[in-house]
Amino acid sequence: MSSSLSSRFFAALPLNVTFDDDIKEYISNVLADIEGADSLREATEQFLIDAGIEKSDLDSFYNKFSYDSTDSTDTTSEIGPEKLPEEVLNLSTPTSDTHTASSIGKSGKKSVKNTGKQSTSTKAQKSVVDDSEIIAYSQQSRFHTETLETLSKEVDLKDVNITVGSKELLVDAKLQLKTGVHYGLVGRNGTGKSTLLKCIGSGVLVGFPRNIRVLYIEQLENVDEKENVAQVVLKADKERTLLLNEKQALQTASESGDSKKIESAVKRIRAERLQRELEEAQKIATLRSGRRGAEARKELLDAEARVAEAQKALDDKGDKENQTEDFTAVIYELLEEVYTKLEQINADSAEARAQEILSGLGFSEKQQYSPMASLSSLSGGWRMRVALAQALFLQPDILLLDEPTNHLDLPAILWLQSYLNTLIDTTMVIVSHDRRFLNKTVTEIIRFKDAKLTYHTGNYDEFEKNLEDERLKKERMAEAQEKQKKHIESSIQKAQKKAKESGDDKLLGMVASRKKKLERFGMNKSEDGFRFKLNKHRVGYFNAARDEIVVEKAETLVNWNIPSPEPLRHHGALLQIENVSFTYPNSTKPVLKNVTLNVEEGARIGFVGANGEGKSTLMGLLAGDLEPTKGTVTRHPRMKIGHFVQHNVDALDLDVSAVAYMKKIYPEIDEHKARSHLGGFGISGDLSVQKMSYLSGGQKSRVAFALQVYHAPHILMLDEITSHLDMITIKTLVEVLNKFEGAVIIVSHDRWFIDNVTKKVYAVRRGRVEELIENGVQQYVNDVAREIGVDAEELDD
Repeated sequence: MSSSLSSRFFAALPLNVTFDDDIKEYISNVLADIEGADSLREATEQFLIDAGIEKSDLDSFYNKFSYDSTDSTDTTSEIGPEKLPEEVLNLSTPTSDTHTASSIGKSGKKSVKNTGKQSTSTKAQKSVVDDSEIIAYSQQSRFHTETLETLSKEVDLKDVNITVGSKELLVDAKLQLKTGVHYGLVGRNGTGKSTLLKCIGSGVLVGFPRNIRVLYIEQLENVDEKENVAQVVLKADKERTLLLNEKQALQTASESGDSKKIESAVKRIRAERLQRELEEAQKIATLRSGRRGAEARKELLDAEARVAEAQKALDDKGDKENQTEDFTAVIYELLEEVYTKLEQINADSAEARAQEILSGLGFSEKQQYSPMASLSSLSGGWRMRVALAQALFLQPDILLLDEPTNHLDLPAILWLQSYLNTLIDTTMVIVSHDRRFLNKTVTEIIRFKDAKLTYHTGNYDEFEKNLEDERLKKERMAEAQEKQKKHIESSIQKAQKKAKESGDDKLLGMVASRKKKLERFGMNKSEDGFRFKLNKHRVGYFNAARDEIVVEKAETLVNWNIPSPEPLRHHGALLQIENVSFTYPNSTKPVLKNVTLNVEEGARIGFVGANGEGKSTLMGLLAGDLEPTKGTVTRHPRMKIGHFVQHNVDALDLDVSAVAYMKKIYPEIDEHKARSHLGGFGISGDLSVQKMSYLSGGQKSRVAFALQVYHAPHILMLDEITSHLDMITIKTLVEVLNKFEGAVIIVSHDRWFIDNVTKKVYAVRRGRVEELIENGVQQYVNDVAREIGVDAEELDD
C-alpha cells in the first residue's frame, strides 16, 4: 500500500481510541510494509480490540481500506490547502520588530501561499512574504483539535514553533494566555515579537482555538477612503452593520405595503444569510480531516444545496395563486428577530462608544463627522489611530497591540492607558517600548528570548527587578557551590592519598561518599519551586543528577560613541529666543506666541504636549530650520546642532548601504572611517554594507542618529527618537546622553525617557511654552488627568 496508509489509519480511528507512542510507532512501521487490506486487518486487529473497539465495529472500520493497493490517494488531503486571509499579506520578516502601518489605506499587496505540512500529526500553515516562508504550528492530535470549539477563552498551546525562512523564532515554546490578563511581550528587536502577534492575529498559527475572537490592528480590512472617521469605526462591527442593513431593507419593504417588494426582501435576506453560512462551512471543511472532516464536508454540501434553493426562490417571481407562505407575517418575524439581536449587542450605544474612543485618541467632533475629514485626508499617524479605534471598538476576546503608543501623543497615551485598564474581561498582549505605559497596563510579562517564551508575574519594573534578583541569587549559589566543590575535591585527594599510605578502607568509603555528593551538585529546587526529589524530577535518562546552576548574563548595553564637541571660547548661552511668535504661511492663527527660552551649555531640556501644539515647530525654530514671524533667535556663531527627527529616518536611501549613504552625506570621509563611526552605534559588519532596506526600524534610527552626531554637535535636538527602539537600546541612549558633554533638547511621549534625561521640562500648549516647575512630567500628567476626567492617581508614575 502507499505511504499514506499510516496517516489514513490513525485519522480513521474513533475518538475514544488512543495508543501509546511506542505502539503507535510500531504500527506505523508495520503499515509501511503492508501489501493489501487483508494484511492490514491481520496486522492491526488485535491492537484495536485491546484498545476497546467492539468486534462488531471492526468490519465497518476495515471496509474504509478496501481499495486497490496501488491507489495512492490520501483521504486526509481531500480538501486542498487553506487560502490564508488577505490580512496575512502584512506578515513581516523578523528583521523588523516594530509597528509598520495599518492595512487601512493604500498599502501594497504581496502574494502569500499556504500549504500543508505534516509534523507530529499537525498540518502547519505556511505563507511566503518577501521571499521568506513562514511556518507556524503547535502540538496537535491526529484529529486536528485546532478546529475544536469550546466555551473557554483561555489559550494553552504546547510545542509552538514559528520559522521564517531558515530562521527559527520559536522552538517548542509554550503559549499560555489566561482570560482577562493583560500581558506585556518583551524582547530585543528582531527576536520575532511582531511576527508572533501577526501569526496569532491572522490565523496562521495552527492549533490556536477558533472560537476565540482575536484582533491584531494590522489585520483590519481595507475600508472606503471617502467615509468619515466615525463611519469607518462603526462599520468595523460587521455584525451590527449587517443587522442595520437588514433592518433598513425590511422596514422599507414593510412600509411600502407592496406584496412583491415584501416577498423579494424576505427572500433576499434569507439568501444572504445562507450565503454567509456557506462561507463559514467552507472554512471549517477546509481545515478538518478524518471523520470530522467528512462530517464537515457533508455539512458543506447541505449548505450549498440550501443556497442554491434560496437563490432559485429569489430568481423565481412566483405564482401568486400557488403561493402558500404569508410573507407579510414572515417580514414582521424577521424584523422582530433583527430588533432582538440589535438589542443584545447594544447597537444603540455603539455610536456613543465610538465617539468616546475617537475623542480619547485625539479626534475632535469635526474630525470624526465632517465629510471633509475623510479617511483619505489623514496622515499615516492619524490613520493608525483610526485602526486602533477600530480595535478598541470591536472588543475582541484577545487584543494584540504592537507598539500602540508609536503614533500617539502623551495625552492620547494617557487616555489609552486609562481605557485599557477598564477592559478587565479582555485578554491583551502588548508590545511596547514605553516602560511607564507597560507598567500601568500589564500585570504579567511574557519574555521572548532564545526561541522560548517565559512567564513572569508583575509589571515591567517588577519583572526587571525579579530577573536581576534571581540572577544575583544564582550567581551567589554558583559561587558558593564552586567553593564547596573545590573543598570537597581537595578533601577527596587528601583522603585518597592518606588511604593509600595507611590502607584504611574506611577512608575509601568516605571518598566514594564524597564523590557521590559531587554528582548531586546543582539546583536545590525544581523549576516549579519545590524541593528537588530524584524520583520525581529525574525520571528517565539524564546526564546529571540535578540541573546545573545556570547564571544568566545581565543584558549588556551597547556602547554608543557620541563625539565630544570642541570647546567654545565664549561661555554663556548657546542659544536664546526672545518673545518669539510663529505663524505658518496662509494662516492667521499663530502656533507659538511670545516664547522666551535660554539653552545653556550642558542643558537638559524636554518638551511635552499634544500633537499640533507646536513642539516640532519650536524645535525647528531652535535649530534654524524655521524663521520666527516675530521676535529674535540668537545662536553662538561657532555652535553646531545635531537635529534628529523622524524625517531623517524616512529620508534614508534604502537602496544603498549605511556606509555608502554616509560617504554621500560626508564626502570627505573614507570607507574605513565611515564603518568605524557607524560601528560605534551597533551598525557593524554586514549591517553596515548591506542595503538599508534590510535594516529594522531601530537600526535605521541608529543610522540616522549616527549621521547627526558625526560632526560633534554642541546641542543634540531629538524629536521622538525612541519610537523604533527597544527598551535596552533606550536605556543605552539614556546613559549615552547623560555622559554627553553638550546640551540636549528632546521632544518625547516616553515619560521614563524624559524623566531620566532632562532637568527642565516645558509644556507646549495653546501657543505657550510653560516650564513645569513643581513636578516635571508628572505635573503635566495630572493636568491631562483632570482634562479627560480620570483620577490622577490612576495615571501617577
